[in-house]
Amino acid sequence: MNKFDGVKCPICEKELQQKDDVVVCPDCGAPYHRECIIKEDHCVFEDKHSQGFVWKKPEPKRPEFNTAQEQLRCSRCGTLNKYESLFCEVCGTPLIKNGQDNNPSGQQPFGINQNMNNPNNIPPNIHFIPYNPFTTPFGGLSPDEEIDGISVKELAIFLGENTHYFIPKFKEMKTNNKNTWNWASVFLSYFYFIYRKMWGFAVVAFIISMVLMAPNLIYTVRSLSVTDTSVATQTGLFFLSFLSFALRVTLGLYTNKWYMNHVFNKIRKIKKEYGDTPRYNEMLIKYGSVSKVGVLIAASVYFMMSMVLGFVLYFFTLI
Repeated sequence: MNKFDGVKCPICEKELQQKDDVVVCPDCGAPYHRECIIKEDHCVFEDKHSQGFVWKKPEPKRPEFNTAQEQLRCSRCGTLNKYESLFCEVCGTPLIKNGQDNNPSGQQPFGINQNMNNPNNIPPNIHFIPYNPFTTPFGGLSPDEEIDGISVKELAIFLGENTHYFIPKFKEMKTNNKNTWNWASVFLSYFYFIYRKMWGFAVVAFIISMVLMAPNLIYTVRSLSVTDTSVATQTGLFFLSFLSFALRVTLGLYTNKWYMNHVFNKIRKIKKEYGDTPRYNEMLIKYGSVSKVGVLIAASVYFMMSMVLGFVLYFFTLI
C-alpha cells in the first residue's frame, strides 16, 4: 500500500493513488504527481523551505457531530452528549461509541453491560442504572423536552434526587392542571420541606404543627397528676386532632404543587442571572437538590425542644 494513499497532491488537489507516479520534494518531503511537479516546476511550499518546513501527512478529518443521531446518547438517562465526551454530563454514566467503550485505559467498560459484582472497580460519584423509564433521571421523558419553558434536563439537575418521580408528576400537573398526592409530606410534615429546601413552607408548617401539638402535650403532662375528663376538654382535644389530620391531608394534596412552583420559580431566577454562564449548572445544584444536613439539624432541635418542653410542663404540674 502506498503511504500516500488518500493524500491530495498539493498542486491538482486530487488524491494520490497507488497506481500514480508519485515524486517527493527533496527539501520538505511533500508528495506530488510527477506530471504536476514537472508542469509547476517548483514545490508549492518553496517559500517555507528556508524556515525548515517539513511536510507531514494530514490527520484524517473527523466529521462534525451536530445532529442528534451523531451524538452519544447516555444509556442510563437518555441525554445527548458531545461525541468526544467520556461521561454523561447529567448522570455521570460512562459513554460507549459504536459498541465499544471510549475509555483509553483499556479497562473493562463501565455501564449497563458491566458485571456489577465487582464494585471495587467503580469510580466514585458515578451512577450505574440500566435505562428504564421508571428509574432514569428523567422518568422516561426526553432530556430536551420542555415543561412550561424549562427543559427536563434542567429540572433533573435542580431536583437532584427522585427526579424519576417528580418530572413526570410535574408534566402531569402542568398538562392536566390538577394536584397529585405526596405521601412523604403526610408523614414527615415540615421535615419534608426542609429536605427539599423549601424553607418558608418549613417554618409555616412547623409553627402550625407546634400550635396544634402544644395543647395535647399540656393535657398529657397534666393528666399525670390530675385527670380531666370534662366534655369541653375532650371536645377540644378531638377538634385539635381533627385539625392535625386536616393539616396532613392538606400537605398530601398540595405539597407536589407547591414544590413544583418552587422549583420552576427558582430555576427561572437562576437562569435569569446565570443562564449564559458556565456556572449555570453549578447554581442549579447549589440552590436545588436536597438538604440532608438540614433534616438532621431540625430533627435534633425538635428532639431537644420536646425534651425541654416536657420537663418544664411536668415541673409546673408539681407546683
